[in-house]
Amino acid sequence: MGNHKTIVVIEDDPSLQQDLTIASVEAGLVVHNAYDGEEGVRLVLEKRPDIVLLDLILPKKDGFKVLEEIKEDPRIGPFLQQWKTREKNRDRSENLQGKKERRQC
Repeated sequence: MGNHKTIVVIEDDPSLQQDLTIASVEAGLVVHNAYDGEEGVRLVLEKRPDIVLLDLILPKKDGFKVLEEIKEDPRIGPFLQQWKTREKNRDRSENLQGKKERRQC
């Protein structure tokens, strides 16, 4: 793959997965797709991508658990969390990062 930047897109909605893949390829990224949390963790740890796009509500393992697991590997990072979701999920995301700063899209 050479010097190409890679991205893992973890999204269970096929239509959104396709749109994100097309946009990523157009941006010059090599894309790896996961459709559930377990597959997402496996791909992130295997491919060690430059970017991870992570849905929060996923089958098999939710996005919060995926984030916790990939953050345990010191080879993965840095992390920038950006979300737009319900207030209870926003608070949980802040706790994972250990900061109270918010950045919404």
